Amino acid sequence: MLPRLQNLTELSVQYCPMVEEILSEKEEEKEDAEAKENTILFPQLKSLELGSLENLISFCTSRLAAQHFFKHPAAFAALEELHICNLPNIIEIWGKQLLPVPKIDAQSFEQLAVVNATWCDKLVNVIPSSMFPRLKNLKSIYVKGCPEMEVIVSKKANATVNGDIICFPELSSLSIDKLNNLKSFCSSSPSSEAQPLFNDQVVFPVLEDLFINRVRNITNIWDKLHSRESFCFLKRMMIEDCEKLVNVVPSYMIPQLRNLEVVNAFSCPKMLAIVSEEEGKEDDEIPILFPKLTTWNLKSLDSLKTFHTQPFLNHQECAIMNDDKEIEQDKRRLLKGKERETMNENDDKTLERKRNFAIMNENDDDKEVEKGKQTFVQHLTTSMTDGKMACGKP
Repeated sequence: MLPRLQNLTELSVQYCPMVEEILSEKEEEKEDAEAKENTILFPQLKSLELGSLENLISFCTSRLAAQHFFKHPAAFAALEELHICNLPNIIEIWGKQLLPVPKIDAQSFEQLAVVNATWCDKLVNVIPSSMFPRLKNLKSIYVKGCPEMEVIVSKKANATVNGDIICFPELSSLSIDKLNNLKSFCSSSPSSEAQPLFNDQVVFPVLEDLFINRVRNITNIWDKLHSRESFCFLKRMMIEDCEKLVNVVPSYMIPQLRNLEVVNAFSCPKMLAIVSEEEGKEDDEIPILFPKLTTWNLKSLDSLKTFHTQPFLNHQECAIMNDDKEIEQDKRRLLKGKERETMNENDDKTLERKRNFAIMNENDDDKEVEKGKQTFVQHLTTSMTDGKMACGKP
């Protein structure tokens, strides 16, 4: 049938419990093996959706035993979106066998812009480093409900700390949710010890939206040795239900986060501060400024004691104001070390005008929090197109 499907642009297969493969090798048995490996199977396919296929083992079976899903060396020259959901037997999406390949096959997956991987019980990573020469056009990554996953990007086991840095030059949206065993975004050897989610091995020069939810093992989001080219365009962050996370922004990240507009932090029981100071270093005279920030939503942070090192709402809190004159006046107060005036419960309008962010506590209106969540999620879903897959899981 393949010669008749050369113009296929969308393929969706869902809720077929007996399906073990999408493309049957039996129909290809009479073809010359060498010719078959050089064939681009679906030259026009732009969207591939596979969901709730409990017995699916591979897209196309091979005589060689393999644990990864795409065993064929070249298949998708035009593919832009890949959505996989509830594929319990898949351990890896791609494997090392894909590289090296003949020049004619090098186009496969090069146009891929969206990867959504959800509810795959045995999936251990999303992208092996061997695939990176082909995935330079990725714009959105969404990973949810993969309990065995310890890293999103898996590097070679013998990679050194100062080895090749992996860059996502086009990635604008990243969402990770309910990955209970996740240790790091990118690593060559996942450690049992706590480590930052993002280290110096990966770079995100244009990332705008970052969503981290139910990632239980991380204590910090950023590594001190991270690339200075990362996160400079980050606009929206949502952090929720990360039980070991102790802060949102370490002070050394502030120069790179000047484009932040919205920050939501909910249900992180061990969070002690929003902005944490580097150990052994004090910057008492340096104001913490987020010049474009319009919204802080903070709720159910049971251990939160301070915004930044001093009592909450102190002279070092961030200055977010619309009036340039007021900003300059506040800077002077910060540099002099003069503490701000105590705000009472009747000063809500003044507080909003001066900081233009919302600090939510247990007594705040839940509707406002939900509204902030919905607004943030709308930004994410426009790029992730997660609504296509109907897995029926929370």
